[in-house]
Amino acid sequence: MEHGETTLGGKVEGFPSTQWSQLVLLRESGREEAREILGRLVLAYWRPIYLTIRRGWNRTVEDAKDLTQEFLSRVFAGEFAADLDPARGRFRDWLHAALRHFLLQMKRDAQAIKRGGGRAIIPLEAFEGIDRLPSNSGLGEQDPTQVFEREWAREILHRAVERLRDHCARSGKERRFEIFQRHDLDPADGEHTTYAEVAETLEMTPGEVKRGLAEMRAAYREFLNHEVSEYTSDPAEARRELWKVLGTK
Repeated sequence: MEHGETTLGGKVEGFPSTQWSQLVLLRESGREEAREILGRLVLAYWRPIYLTIRRGWNRTVEDAKDLTQEFLSRVFAGEFAADLDPARGRFRDWLHAALRHFLLQMKRDAQAIKRGGGRAIIPLEAFEGIDRLPSNSGLGEQDPTQVFEREWAREILHRAVERLRDHCARSGKERRFEIFQRHDLDPADGEHTTYAEVAETLEMTPGEVKRGLAEMRAAYREFLNHEVSEYTSDPAEARRELWKVLGTK
């Protein structure tokens, strides 16, 4: 790999132009597009929102679905945009505060979300399989902040894996992704299989497994960096956020 190139190919040209950096520029110029970008950015992380409502706020599946849809609708309507200052705070912290404010308001005002009456931002089928616990009950007391931080980290890691999977599928590296899948993603209780075991399963040599795993880990790290850069403002903040994500999972 030549100097200045990434593991995935292409040149590195400083901190990338991301949704967050676009939002900063649009907010500074007062343009209406900022609200739409904010909505799309929040929508990308709807799973942590849903799971925080479900587990941290002890709501049933149906209530959590409806509250998630309502919160997203209000974000797109610009209800929380005035409280956002990209130059002074992290997107993750703003989102958590906005969600908490929304849920406390709903609880205080005893507002009920009419079933099917709001704007369906998330397709109903997307909720399937996210939470396999009983749907007609809450989950007991769990700290909402801890739930949000944990599910946020899991979402970032999941998105990076899916980006890597897609990249490998498009570039003919499915076998290398399978090495990564079997060695790093599949093992239970944190116990990795050996190079020899993976090699035997995939009919490869241990050396091929070792080289393929090194390449996939480097690529995975780049996708993680890309994910955190989408909602951070500079490389230093992205590095701090990455360590936060890796430490929370």
